[in-house]
Amino acid sequence: MSPVELSVCLTRIQTTEDIDKLLTPFNAKRPADGRAHVHVILWDDYKSELTSMALYGRGSDVSQVGAPLMSDLLAMNALRPFKEIEVATMGGANAFNPIAWQSSRRVYERQVWAIPWLADPRVIYYWRDLLEKAGVDEATAFSTFDHLFETLQRLQSSGIEAPFVLPISNKLQSLQTACSWIWGFGGDFVTPDGKNMAFHQPPALAGIKSFFSLYRYMPKEGQPFDLSPTQDYFINQRAAVTIGNLGPGINILKEIPPEKREKLGVALPPGPPYVGGSSLIIWKHTRHEQADLDLIRYLVSYEAQVEYCQRIGYLPVRLDALARPPYSTDYLYRTFAQALEKGRIFPTIKLGGLLEDRLSTVLDQIWNDVIADPEVDLNAAISKWLNPLVRRFELWAS
Repeated sequence: MSPVELSVCLTRIQTTEDIDKLLTPFNAKRPADGRAHVHVILWDDYKSELTSMALYGRGSDVSQVGAPLMSDLLAMNALRPFKEIEVATMGGANAFNPIAWQSSRRVYERQVWAIPWLADPRVIYYWRDLLEKAGVDEATAFSTFDHLFETLQRLQSSGIEAPFVLPISNKLQSLQTACSWIWGFGGDFVTPDGKNMAFHQPPALAGIKSFFSLYRYMPKEGQPFDLSPTQDYFINQRAAVTIGNLGPGINILKEIPPEKREKLGVALPPGPPYVGGSSLIIWKHTRHEQADLDLIRYLVSYEAQVEYCQRIGYLPVRLDALARPPYSTDYLYRTFAQALEKGRIFPTIKLGGLLEDRLSTVLDQIWNDVIADPEVDLNAAISKWLNPLVRRFELWAS
């Protein structure tokens, strides 16, 4: 027997402390030569590193994989499928949130290729006292796109020069936020059969244009913002509204005084919330199938889900974990649980990972045009960058 290698994705400021603690009970029951050890992959590099594992057929035994990359790895014939009886020992499909489960299946096939592990929806954060000062009813402030823009306008008129802030330097986060606008305006990325592009159709274009219209309410100095300055801007109440996942919300609550925490509000976006997250896959090249299955079974167990997710700022994917505190009681966690219920995932289609990467680059290019000239013709800027991508993808997907 030899050790099982688990590759996990972390940011540059994260350490392996949390995942090491999570694996301690699992390894305590294993022989010394059959324990799991961690291989760290930076999120910035994870697509290239996992693609390399797929190409060369060597590397980790089990890996954490973001949903859009799943289709690319499947196209490379690099994954080991899960048998029905194996899934049943993990609770079966009905043990998992349906949205999270969608991201673990290959489209058009009944075969399960990955097991959901972590969920990562997006919600709106806002300061209640700033909305109150501007005369905005928080119950309806973000219920529709018209209400959201009216809220931002009233906040700006109340003296907040830049009421909305977003980390647009992170291309992927920008795309993930834009998803709510595209879906909310009736658009999509691909047609229902998954065979044709749809993000250049009028409903999707209307959503994209509305998304970039947010810039009139955003800070102009120092753009494009990264995550850290975005959080600082919001925490200091220079902005009243932002959008993000659970991790930043937990950090905000840690950094502000206790008496200020009740002023932090959370709400669902006007369009369907984007739900990110990751799954666990077994590589086709593994030589430790049973140990791999034992590890995944442990990682998606109720106890492991509750412990790890609360440490690192993600949502569990198991329904029994989501049905209990803090996800059923605390206002912050409860809103994220609702976002998971009402949300949507990026399409898991052929070349889905490539589409996500190219689209995020296109949005970044449009942001650069908007920052350089806030009065730019949005229709022209969007068409300039989007149309070539549509043509390339129609050729690649044919």
